[in-house]
Amino acid sequence: GFVYVFEVVGRSATARTAYENTRRGGTLVIVGAGAMDDFLQLNMFELFFDEKRILPSMYGGGDVLRSYERTVALWRAGRIDLESLITHRVPLSGINEALDQMRTGTALRTCIEI
Repeated sequence: GFVYVFEVVGRSATARTAYENTRRGGTLVIVGAGAMDDFLQLNMFELFFDEKRILPSMYGGGDVLRSYERTVALWRAGRIDLESLITHRVPLSGINEALDQMRTGTALRTCIEI
């Protein structure tokens, strides 16, 4: 197994696979925000025996406001290119289309234009 495994999909099935691929004493980092009714099942014996750590990672554990401010400052200074990260542009009237693209994974990064 791996020392660090990251689950980014947000589904119990992929989290279970990620857990199984984490070596004994390793760390599973949960990045994907799952559904409230999707439960990850682990038995108490494997939790005890495997000594694996399971860590949540909401926004990488950072300070979101500070991170956004720093990112905007870097963008304004011309040090990072945020425009190339946008895969789709959708007018505000197409918000439902944008949400569907996000749910299905059709668009990686969508910009809602107001």
